Amino acid sequence: MKRNHETCADCDEFPCEKFVKWLDMDSFVTHQKCFPNIQRIKKIGINAFLREQEERKVLLEIMLEQYNPGKCMSLYCLASSLMGVKSLNEAMEQIESIEENKARSFKILIQDLSERDKIILRLLKSERDKIILRLLK
Repeated sequence: MKRNHETCADCDEFPCEKFVKWLDMDSFVTHQKCFPNIQRIKKIGINAFLREQEERKVLLEIMLEQYNPGKCMSLYCLASSLMGVKSLNEAMEQIESIEENKARSFKILIQDLSERDKIILRLLKSERDKIILRLLK
């Protein structure tokens, strides 16, 4: 039923059965953030959330322009979608003190921070991957 809400965050029934079923069946890696994103919108409001998303976009543009050796586009796109803005900014701050091979070092930084934050930066292809994702939630 349509309730004329801008997002699910506006609905008193969130998370509804339909949303939970969709989330349980879906293995697309960037959809990991659907539930946390809606919770974030509930907490800070849609406008503040959209400002955070704009910051993600800017950080991704910097990652791709300055630290992409040609093979990291997918990794950085996933990182900017799944990792928190705070962690992405942390990586940007840490890379400043590294002198050599910044592209390789930045990739390692992103991977290390994502592991610390229990975020999977790869496609979930197997049932084993899906089980691991559920355990991390």
